Formats: sequence, structure tokens, C-alpha cells
Amino acid sequence: MTYTPQYLSNLVPPIATTTGAAWQRARANHDQVWATYESPVAQWAGMPFFTTVTGADENLFRFRSRNGDDFATGAPLRGLQLRVEVFARRTNGAVLAGQISLKGGAATVTASISALTFTKVTLTATPATADEEWTVSALAAAGDIVEICALVAYWQPTSVPGAVLYPSGFRTAEASWDTTDRAISTELAARLLDGPVCIAKDRPACIFSHLWRANSDDSSFSKMPWLSQDLIVWGVSENAERVMCGRGRIPRADIRSRRYVVTYYLRSSVSATGSIAIGASSFAVGANAYGSFELELGPVDVDITASVDAVGVGEWAYFESVQVWRQAE
Repeated sequence: MTYTPQYLSNLVPPIATTTGAAWQRARANHDQVWATYESPVAQWAGMPFFTTVTGADENLFRFRSRNGDDFATGAPLRGLQLRVEVFARRTNGAVLAGQISLKGGAATVTASISALTFTKVTLTATPATADEEWTVSALAAAGDIVEICALVAYWQPTSVPGAVLYPSGFRTAEASWDTTDRAISTELAARLLDGPVCIAKDRPACIFSHLWRANSDDSSFSKMPWLSQDLIVWGVSENAERVMCGRGRIPRADIRSRRYVVTYYLRSSVSATGSIAIGASSFAVGANAYGSFELELGPVDVDITASVDAVGVGEWAYFESVQVWRQAE
């Protein structure tokens, strides 16, 4: 018997990689994913927050960008910028425009707001450290009011990084492989297989975000809608016992168990304590400083609830920020 194997041109080199071929598209998509995957950092939408302060801007939101050591060793996210888009307006049309600012580390980025209807204002900054706190603030001109009704923050790639080796091991698939009849190397195949995982390691994703007005003191506390408790605000005032003040839902993020990091900021006039419960796990939290904890969640949707312990007459506490980050593994 004579054995004559068939030539499987779709599996064995040489493979013609002419324009539009499937392999060439796969190679190009590898770099395109790096250039277009803009993972979320924080988001909020609701009743407009406003400022009438003149002479100095007033903090409206506070959040973190976990852009480094927990996800990749070495430098923070190289080739990425933090982009924050806010929908803002001013209400009285003063002679001078208002200002929206983004501050983090040594960076301060400012944009003017002159529209009398809600308009998107974009602020972009480059992270300098492995884990940074960011604030969005506003400054109104005399006789005017600046309002913000929505915010979204995300990572934005600046450019595909050539052949740079990232902390996760990500490498581009250069166009030099797009040559007719060139053999497909194991190196190229490995890059295409590993690329999405490497990008996830380099670019952490926030899968849950609660933000509320960031105050340096209680001077603007009266600007919030406030009763004894408010599940939009995630806060309490003058409660004699622990009260659940916030609730959300964390979506299933994988088909297996994963590690998560939770960052939070509980602001209180009396350094109150509280707790954050996710699924069956509960974690104690302190006030007036950023804190974090880690946990493992299975491949299911889970509830997240926030509670604050008793606070006395005239005292209050509320969560300025709660963010849940999916750990890359």
C-alpha cells in the first residue's frame, strides 16, 4: 500500500498571507486589542453635583486607579493615560467660564466649561505611581454655578508600543510576519495566544464603582439630599445602631473563581466605623482614609452592601468611594 498524505495548506507552512487573509487579520487584531481596550477605572451618574465656590476649586469626586504593582511588576502602566470624561454645564452664563480639574499625584489638568447645557468635558493625565488617588473638582466664576451630572474614567492607550516587553510579557506581533509563504513561528503563535491575558494583567479593570461627593470637611454636607439614610448617598446621620446604607451588584467576571481587590473611602465627622459585605464575606472598614481588602469570588453574580455603625446626634458618615477591581492572574 502506498501512503500519500494530503497537503493541508491551512495548517502547514508555507501559508500565503496576502491582504485580507485570516492569519494576517489575526496578527493585526493582536495589536489592535492593545490599542483599543479601554478598561474602566470609575463611573458615576445621577443628580447633578454643583459648586458655587469662587477663588478656589471644590472637590466633587474621589477615586483610585490601581495601575501597578498588584497587577504587574516594574513601572506603572506604560503607554497608557487616564482619561476622565465628565458631563458638565454652568447655569448662569457669567462673563468668565467655569473650570473642571483632574488631580492625581503631581498631575493637574484643567478644562474650561462655558456651555449652558450639559456638555462632555475630557481630561487626560498620565499616572506617575503604582497606585494613585484622583479627584475631580470644579470652580465657578462669580455669580455662576457649575454642575456635573455624570463621570466615566478609563485607561486610554497612547500608541501601540512596538516590540517593547511589558511587565506581563506582552509583545506586539509586528507586520514583518505579513510576508507571503513565510513560515509561522511558534513565537508568533505564542504572542497571539498570550496577548489578551497579558493585556488584562497590564490593564486592571474596575467592575463595580460607587462614588459620592468628596468633601474636605462638612461645609458642603448640607448640599446633599439627606434623611436619616439614603441608599443613593451610601451614608447615615444620627443613627443609634448599625445601618445598611448602600447596595449594589457585582457581575460574574469569569468562568472560575477569581481574586478581587476592594478600595473604599468612608468619610465621617466622628471617625465612624462600618463594614462592606460581598456575598457571604464581610469586612470591617475605618473612616477618613483610603482602605482596601482582597477576597476571592466564584463565577456567580453577588451583592455588595455597605453599612455604617452608630453615630451620635449631629454626626454623620458616608462612603465617598467604593471600587471593586478584578485581579489579573
